[in-house]
Amino acid sequence: RRSPSVGAPSPPRLVLLLDGFDKLVTSAGAADLTWLPQRFPDCVAVIITSTECTVAEVLAKRGSKRIELELLAESSKRTLLQRHLASRGKSLDEELEYQLASASQCGSPRFLRTILNEICVSVAHEQLAETVKVLLTSAPSTAALFRAVVQRMEQDYDGSSGVVRWAFCLLWASRGGLRVHEELRPLLQRRGIEDFDVLLLVAEDEGLVSDTQGRLRLSNTDVREGVRLHFMPEEAQEREVHSLLAAFFETSARSSVVEPDLQ
Repeated sequence: RRSPSVGAPSPPRLVLLLDGFDKLVTSAGAADLTWLPQRFPDCVAVIITSTECTVAEVLAKRGSKRIELELLAESSKRTLLQRHLASRGKSLDEELEYQLASASQCGSPRFLRTILNEICVSVAHEQLAETVKVLLTSAPSTAALFRAVVQRMEQDYDGSSGVVRWAFCLLWASRGGLRVHEELRPLLQRRGIEDFDVLLLVAEDEGLVSDTQGRLRLSNTDVREGVRLHFMPEEAQEREVHSLLAAFFETSARSSVVEPDLQ
């Protein structure tokens, strides 16, 4: 395209959307954003999404323009919940729809999606009203809601093995995630846990974990905080899990050293 004023070609406009920068907090050396240019050409617009975290503070110090997303309006909440439930072949009566749409927590899309998923996967029809009431009352934040989700999964899948507890705690303690077969599996085997494949499939389907470049990690900061609140409310419990992880990698590092061939 040519500029009408000078007749020279206008540079193409480019918009870069960089999503989920809050996840960089758990990646060593990435959260300081030294790798991200501080200035871009005039023809490039960069949009970065992040929750409130270290990365957001770095961007603020750079003078980046900040736009906070507003909570969903009640009409938008009704539309989203109806569409989401319809995609699962489900619906709610008008009273339950009103309770969800009028709840302030459901103004967060993540909270609304999570509570709807919980309704779909874990609630019998005759228990719907009571479950919605309990979740809205006991979960004032998205992190608290994920705590309830993790607690329900523990009841559904743990038995006596502790697989939910240890899988989520180890993922919480890992900075950049864990490779399933090389790291998470042997870590769980040290706790006597062999079977966890079904749990991982369910956790990924419910949005609790995600696979990033071959590493499994907790999906977002709200899930991380929910796991911490449920399994590690005391610092001593956090230190225990960090110690287990550190001991594993220290042993792995020693075993990977190749002895020189002295023959």
